[in-house]
Amino acid sequence: MHRRNRQARRPWIERASDSLPIDDCVIFLLGKAFQRVTQGARARLAPHGISPVQYVVLSALWERDGQSGAELTARLRIDSATITGIIDRLVAAGMANRIADTKDRRVQRVHLTKAGKSLRRPLENAMIDLNCEIAGQLGNRAENFWSMLATVGASAADDEARKP
Repeated sequence: MHRRNRQARRPWIERASDSLPIDDCVIFLLGKAFQRVTQGARARLAPHGISPVQYVVLSALWERDGQSGAELTARLRIDSATITGIIDRLVAAGMANRIADTKDRRVQRVHLTKAGKSLRRPLENAMIDLNCEIAGQLGNRAENFWSMLATVGASAADDEARKP
């Protein structure tokens, strides 16, 4: 990668020309980082038969079991069709069940099964290992990196909530 070029030009601040080398483009850089981290997550989760996105949904259910699809959609900022597919796969794998809400039978609540609950510790340990690996690569910049990712990934609603 052209580190010298990116540091010298700082294209996000100064527009030196009408072209933007791909190595300086945020979508390229984030995409490559996403691919690398996702590959690491897949490798660590595969022995348990769980994909990275299934892990995210399981994590939300470990935080609060019995959420509806709409609640998971809002919490994870994943579209409802995708959430439905993920829940379908978790149910088929015996990790979760759908149970009609007692107050509104149109709402299906997602509850972890014993198998889904039993994966918490091994999957969290796998993701802690991945986080430690990435943090190790970043050294003393890791905390800032996590903070910057949270800022970039914040939704418009999050931005509005932070305004004084």
